[in-house]
Amino acid sequence: MLALSLVAAACGSDGDAATTTSSPPTTAPPSTTTTAAPATTTTVPPGPDNIAGAVPELEAELASWIAEWDVAGAVVAVSAPGQDRVVVPVGVTNKESGEPIEGDDFFRIGSVTKMTTATVLLQLQEEGLLDLDAPLTEILPSWEQRQFTPGSAITPRMLLNHTSGLIAYELDPDFSNQVLLRLNQAWQPDEIVDFAVVKGLLFEPGTEWSYGTTSYLLAGQVIEQITGNPAHEELRARVLDPLGMDDTYLPPAEVPPEPLVSGYYDLAGTGEETAVVTALPQAGLQSLGWTGGGLESRVTDVIKLLPGIVDGGLLSEASLAEMASPTLDTEYGLGVNVAPIAGHDAWWHGGGVPGFRTAHAYFPDSGVSIGLVSNSSGPDVWAYIERAAKLILG
Repeated sequence: MLALSLVAAACGSDGDAATTTSSPPTTAPPSTTTTAAPATTTTVPPGPDNIAGAVPELEAELASWIAEWDVAGAVVAVSAPGQDRVVVPVGVTNKESGEPIEGDDFFRIGSVTKMTTATVLLQLQEEGLLDLDAPLTEILPSWEQRQFTPGSAITPRMLLNHTSGLIAYELDPDFSNQVLLRLNQAWQPDEIVDFAVVKGLLFEPGTEWSYGTTSYLLAGQVIEQITGNPAHEELRARVLDPLGMDDTYLPPAEVPPEPLVSGYYDLAGTGEETAVVTALPQAGLQSLGWTGGGLESRVTDVIKLLPGIVDGGLLSEASLAEMASPTLDTEYGLGVNVAPIAGHDAWWHGGGVPGFRTAHAYFPDSGVSIGLVSNSSGPDVWAYIERAAKLILG
């Protein structure tokens, strides 16, 4: 079970839903050092037109959330049109040193990555280079060679909306055991996809919904096949650079210029996050998520993503409508959830990898963007996003 839980988190394949998935631990929280942007002196009350006025409440709620979930540290960032962004760090980057966490620290952001990959595939469709409803056998030469007869029915759209029927490799105990045996060796996407293919389909493609990262590794391979370029280069040229996300990187091909904060994880299954995952060999864990959950970033970059996708001109109105269309009976479209948060229409996605949890939500009506990164594996990040949204949006 330890191996299974470690790899499941490594690939960011949680449900990313805005619901509590576990109970808060009862252990006492570590001491925290709190810093925040100064509060404004304006008489305008906190709200979407005055996000700086919400800083004291955002800080207090973040400290409360950290204590509730026994998180080492976290950073929340908020942006809104025509205003300076707000960045509020609370807690520590390392429990032993007690060094305060900073607003420009680097974190792993997990499945938030999926929104960038989905955007690139939609762009390729706009350019006439890809049909999201074409069978993969017409796109990936390697796909037809795999021992997977029903696979011809899978399309890129099914990869993006989690209806491919492929297993979530990150939840498979056999794969988990293999990962722990090669922490020093990077995984190639083909290796992981081949493992999943042998396991067979969960259901007939297109008939059911099951969240997982296998499909998004294939989506990355589609990007490389069509463009002839490495996926990390296409994500940078098509999404990251246009949005000014200069502090976001896709390992293993590229990594941040500074070390990540210490990421804490309950590896022993005791209910306490005592293991420092970032102190383990990283080559294996760092390569597992790739285009499905591998990005490493600063929260100040994270909050640029959804505003850029929804309102930044990366996609046409037709593509945005496709992206937001719910799949079957879910709130999930193509790489993103579209459903209210705190009573306000929102686009959102979360991410979870060993030692890190991330949430990003965007409210198109007001232009408010909220991001939360933490160096802890178990907290309910959406509980804080709900509180922050209520503070800012009412």
